Amino acid sequence: MNVSDAYKYLGVVFTAKGMVSAPILEGIQEGLGRLNGIGLTVFERYITLRDHLIPRLVYSLTYGKVSQSQVRQAEQVVRLAVRDWMKLARDTPREFYYAPTSAGGLALNELEVRRKLFHNKRMSSLRDSKDPIIRAIIAQDPKYVRPQQAIIGGLLYRDSDKAETLYAKALWAKTDTCGLASTAQGHRNFMFLTDRGQKHNDATFCAAVQIMAGAPLTKAKRARFTQLPNRNKCESCGDRIKNLQHILQVCPRVRGARIKRHDQVQALLEVSLKAKNKKFHKDNIIPMGGTVRKPDLVIIDEKKISVVDPTIVSDTLSLQESSKLRWSL
Repeated sequence: MNVSDAYKYLGVVFTAKGMVSAPILEGIQEGLGRLNGIGLTVFERYITLRDHLIPRLVYSLTYGKVSQSQVRQAEQVVRLAVRDWMKLARDTPREFYYAPTSAGGLALNELEVRRKLFHNKRMSSLRDSKDPIIRAIIAQDPKYVRPQQAIIGGLLYRDSDKAETLYAKALWAKTDTCGLASTAQGHRNFMFLTDRGQKHNDATFCAAVQIMAGAPLTKAKRARFTQLPNRNKCESCGDRIKNLQHILQVCPRVRGARIKRHDQVQALLEVSLKAKNKKFHKDNIIPMGGTVRKPDLVIIDEKKISVVDPTIVSDTLSLQESSKLRWSL
């Protein structure tokens, strides 16, 4: 073997001069090039990137030598690719890419953070080792096992923290994605990001992700970058800010679309009830005192009757608050 030759040992490349820096950036660029060069849907590209391409780099990040600048460039390349695939806004919060899907994020690995967390985990194992040789090395050079500081969404990671929790907190603190905090009250949220058996066309998938990220170009978002008449206020609602929440829940201009959305949700519920052979009645009128209630569905079971009124609630209220408000009217 010549001095200029390289060899791989346990997945890490060495030369006569020592460990060779892993080509993280080249690996990401090559992988993304392949994904863009074949006929995959956006969902398939996203899943391949999240579950295969990025995790392949974990070993090199953990045990190999990597350039910090390359790691940061690779992260930027990944975010730009995902933003282009899903047509996300330029000001999409950074944490949206990395927060877990259960919190309303895309659950990509942030390479720089993961590198530090993997490093700290290895150093913690070394510090706890009972091996006399390792203990002697640590005694001679304690800095060798010193942990590295990891910052997640502006928050300092501590040993008692979970990275996913910090990403969620940072995401929920952003103006465009604060409503995602209500997802913690739901059940199996955002399954369309994890269930590989589902078939998504690009338009539907990207639209759903854009809503999660608060990406649609509303007047409130445009007003951040451009001077508009009446600034960020709605043309129909006086002093109300025309953001996504206002459009989806209140604005009279899209009342018809909201009714259609409600009917589609109710139709899904009816299909589910029919599949389970549940009896139900629609268009009900229930006298109550001097007035009447008109719930959408009355479900009749063997031992109970359930009154159901499907409601798409605002992300500014908890489900409990919305329920109390609904039934107090």
